[in-house]
Amino acid sequence: MNRFILLIFLLLYTNFQAQNKTEIALYNIGLGSVFGGIGAVINKNPEDKIGEIFLNGFWKGAIGGYLIYESKNLVGKIPEKGHWEYSWAAKMVNSAGTSIV
Repeated sequence: MNRFILLIFLLLYTNFQAQNKTEIALYNIGLGSVFGGIGAVINKNPEDKIGEIFLNGFWKGAIGGYLIYESKNLVGKIPEKGHWEYSWAAKMVNSAGTSIV
């Protein structure tokens, strides 16, 4: 039993440290899609169907979440490449993603 608990702890610890770009992208896309869908339902017209409106906001929010992730990716490339121009591009991409969500 103690070995099992130790194994679980070590697996969680290594996964926590090795958070890769795919996982970060999925978090951003997932959160953007959920908030986009909820926002679309809140702002819907009374005669619109909730399911259709939620799905429409869901996929638009996913696109916005992906843009937010890419802006974070651009910020990460600033020290790597040494180009400060990436900060302006990242700011514009983040603004576009945030406005979509």
